[in-house]
Amino acid sequence: MTTEQVAFGERLKKLLAEKGFGTGPTRLAREFNACSAKQISVHAARKWIEGESIPTQGNLRTLSAMFGVELNWLRFGDGEQDAAESVCREEMVLKHIFRDLDSGQRSVLLATAYALKAQRSALVKPIAQAA
Repeated sequence: MTTEQVAFGERLKKLLAEKGFGTGPTRLAREFNACSAKQISVHAARKWIEGESIPTQGNLRTLSAMFGVELNWLRFGDGEQDAAESVCREEMVLKHIFRDLDSGQRSVLLATAYALKAQRSALVKPIAQAA
């Protein structure tokens, strides 16, 4: 294990505790796999947590989005921890589901999303005008 790997593992443990994941690799692997097209094993998650290895750049991007932290902070400990804009878990799950749909199903999902957005805008506009 290198000092860099150990430091990464410590940052990951900190995030797991802050986000209520506990310290076990099983939950990390399950949450990661729900958010990513690329799946990881519990063994890989354990190696990250224990500071035995550092994830690939793609897996770091997924972890960064999952936890809402800056990629450079997660990988190197540089800069601010919190990302200016984080992607919530639900968004990551929707992205994963979207990837698994065929083109017809994607069209239906997009049409539904646009209809919900228009419906929300129609409700918010009168409230804003009344204020």
